[in-house]
Amino acid sequence: MFLDGRRPGNDVAGLGFVVGLNIDDTPAEDVELAEFHEPGRAPARFVMPSADNCGALLLWSGERAGRGWSGSGRSRQPGDRTHNRRLRTMSRHSPQRARRSAWSRRRIFFLASAGLVFAGLFGHDPALRAQEPTMVRVTVQMRDAESRAPLMGALVRVPGQPRPYITGVDGQVAFELPAGKYVITARKGGYSTLTHELDVSRPEEVALRLRRLEEVEAGLPATLLVRVREAQSGRPVEGAAVSLAGGETRIADKRGNVRFATLSGEARINVEMIGYANRTEPVSVHSDGTTVVDLALAVDAVVLPPIEVEVRSRHLLANGVYRRIDSGQVMRLLTRKQLEEFPVSFLSDAFANVPGVRVDRQNLGDTKLLGPGRGNPDGCELTVYVDGMPTEMNIDAFSPEMVELAEVYWGLRTPIQYRGVNASNCGVVLLWTRRGGG
Repeated sequence: MFLDGRRPGNDVAGLGFVVGLNIDDTPAEDVELAEFHEPGRAPARFVMPSADNCGALLLWSGERAGRGWSGSGRSRQPGDRTHNRRLRTMSRHSPQRARRSAWSRRRIFFLASAGLVFAGLFGHDPALRAQEPTMVRVTVQMRDAESRAPLMGALVRVPGQPRPYITGVDGQVAFELPAGKYVITARKGGYSTLTHELDVSRPEEVALRLRRLEEVEAGLPATLLVRVREAQSGRPVEGAAVSLAGGETRIADKRGNVRFATLSGEARINVEMIGYANRTEPVSVHSDGTTVVDLALAVDAVVLPPIEVEVRSRHLLANGVYRRIDSGQVMRLLTRKQLEEFPVSFLSDAFANVPGVRVDRQNLGDTKLLGPGRGNPDGCELTVYVDGMPTEMNIDAFSPEMVELAEVYWGLRTPIQYRGVNASNCGVVLLWTRRGGG
């Protein structure tokens, strides 16, 4: 503290400013103006070794203010000089202004003194600055343990820090910590959690490697991990069906792994895969971690039915025969295979075993096929088509060896293109010959 530009005393209590007497010994009425200069901004003549770390408080009395302003350097600050002249004018005129001026000087004096003391005690005390912790920059690099690829979005938790740090696209995150020892935790979805002891004393880079959960035997709590392998070769069995007794069934991935969550207690596992013998095993699932079960399947040859190959006729395909068969539209069907399994001398005899069809043979040259007739208990005659064309020939005029396929319809289920005069009231028999269907 300087009074009228003088520093007649010595440093008090290590606060970094000079006084010649207690600050409260100076009557506020005697102070025209108080200046408080922050560290580094005090006029050159008021800079002291201690002032570099604290600041300067300059008190100017009314006697000095009348003649000593130029010596303090205030005349070089036009704005401050105008303000100071206004304060002196207020003190030299009416009693009302004098009282207002006195109150203003007391308020300035109090605020400046309080700011100087606060700055000396807490802001720039070298002893306190020496106690401040040293901050050290730490860079953490997160990578996949197998592929060494950077892991973006991984979380790094540091004890004492309010929020976790998150890695960027390059798998890195940098932060500053006070020097000391820490146990940091790194985690990312789909990877095992990793803890690392860190001794922070100087700037350094820390490389962490996280392993995928499929590669570890303990990860998610209260889960069951089943790994299906081939007994002979040990290779993963992809596509194996793994089921729990009374529970769900899941398919093994390309690594042969299947994971079940939220399990506890006893469980029974059943594994099935074509070409392997089925296997069922009991297992105890621990409630506080992941239970890993390795199941080896023995190769078991399975006799499969032979593959049936059907060569379809272009002629029948063009006439919609296969479309009607595949869609279930055909009411009755007589195939070439049936004709060969039950050989007959007359074609009409092959229709005797077709449900809903009755054979009416008067003589060898007069044979009719009858279907259910509306209002006629004896039925009605079914019209015969050969390769899509109606014919008046007797049904037995065609040899069973000539027929590839026969369709039978009656009523409204008769295809519309085959509803002739007679067929509209009864039905049709569509014969497709092997020559026409070839």
